[in-house]
Amino acid sequence: MTIPLIAQIFQDIDEAPHVDRLRVINRQSRGVFAPEGSLDGAHGLLAMSAQLNQIHDKIICRTIWLAEAELKKQGHLPPCAYTFVLFGSGGRSERSALSDQDNGIIYEDLAPERSQDTEQYFKKLGEAIEASLQAIGYPPCAGGVTCGQPAWRGPVAFWTNRLDKWSEAPIWEHARYMLIVADMRPVYGEGRLAAAVSDHFRTCLGGNSALVDAMRENVRYRKPGTGFFGNLLKIRYGEHAGGVEIKYALYIPLVNAVRLLTVVHGIEAISTIERIRQLEGAGILPRPFASLVLQRFAETIGLRAMIAADEWDRRLESSGIVKADRLTKRLQSQVKGCFSTAKKLHQFAQAQVKQMKQDDFP
Repeated sequence: MTIPLIAQIFQDIDEAPHVDRLRVINRQSRGVFAPEGSLDGAHGLLAMSAQLNQIHDKIICRTIWLAEAELKKQGHLPPCAYTFVLFGSGGRSERSALSDQDNGIIYEDLAPERSQDTEQYFKKLGEAIEASLQAIGYPPCAGGVTCGQPAWRGPVAFWTNRLDKWSEAPIWEHARYMLIVADMRPVYGEGRLAAAVSDHFRTCLGGNSALVDAMRENVRYRKPGTGFFGNLLKIRYGEHAGGVEIKYALYIPLVNAVRLLTVVHGIEAISTIERIRQLEGAGILPRPFASLVLQRFAETIGLRAMIAADEWDRRLESSGIVKADRLTKRLQSQVKGCFSTAKKLHQFAQAQVKQMKQDDFP
């Protein structure tokens, strides 16, 4: 996308007077970033993804501003500083054109006598933001990780207490929550509040071998993308028969492996790209392998831009699948290369973390 065009989109977002206008802008932005037929040029694919995620961030921030303004009209002002945070692919700045909601709200700790009014304000704000984002085209994630849910909004102490609880009882579900927080990124408001929670996350992790092992188990499963002889495993039945599963067989295993390595080695980067670079810089990923992983991750970003959309209840959602009619021989060869690298990285991360001792954790 050219600089003038994306600058115009940014201006349109900043001037959007209501949610309906943001919905139109979001729809118009889809499809502009889809590569055609091949995955050549890692730099271009990553630049494409960066621009798309800047648009998503802009839309979300404008949505929050509009929700605040509406509450202000009703006589409700923010009672304290807060920050709006993203998790998942949003936190990692890796959303595709069709993205769902993974978000939360962190606000300042206040005296007990002010807590009830504060909770009521952020309940109204969180529910308004979630509903508005859904209307724009961002459905809530299946796991319910949204600011409209009380489990994902609260003061700093609420968040740090939950981190303590999860880390002290590292069952599978708690490890999953910790991994969600590992991808947290503030996009609106006072980022220092998110930084306080992230700092506490790293404190909880330090020396906690049981938690690290639970995290490893949490991401141990990898859906295979190729068969015993290296053949692509294609969808056998249904609307997308002949297509290839990208989300769960490729993207998620890559992201999980990189995140697991960075978490246990104390690397604070959030985006997968920066995590790979810092893993290389720290000598955790050998340079040639890190370069290959970065290349394959860029190609995976390109594949995610080709994923077909499914319509559910009059809204579009990502299927996670590249359809058969897009799988040229050249593209299939590139997909096989991505699957091979993802498998090697996944095995590397699992083996390394499993062998680590408590004294090895930062």
